[in-house]
Amino acid sequence: MLGRFKMKRSQGGREPARRASELLMFLPGFLLTLIALSVLFAPSFLVGLVAVFFLSMGAMSTFLAYKVILLKRRFERIAKEFDGKLVLKAPVEKEKEETFEPEAQEPSKKILYH
Repeated sequence: MLGRFKMKRSQGGREPARRASELLMFLPGFLLTLIALSVLFAPSFLVGLVAVFFLSMGAMSTFLAYKVILLKRRFERIAKEFDGKLVLKAPVEKEKEETFEPEAQEPSKKILYH
């Protein structure tokens, strides 16, 4: 007789994982509220937040510059492997090909087209 009154999970009981994921949706709001309260009680905290923001932006900019330099070096290495021999194809005219070969006098000269 007791089994008849038990609540089944499919009838309204929530799984713990689902409840936890629903509570995590409130986390950004709680975080912003805590930041606002800490700024009210400690104004120097706002200065710290601004400093951390600029430090992180500077670190990300430095990392991005490093990655761009690595990419540039990789492209230069690939261009050096081609040794100035390029095949240019126009997207409209598929049958027309132009081959560029450097002069025999200057094999070390780099020619890059953008």
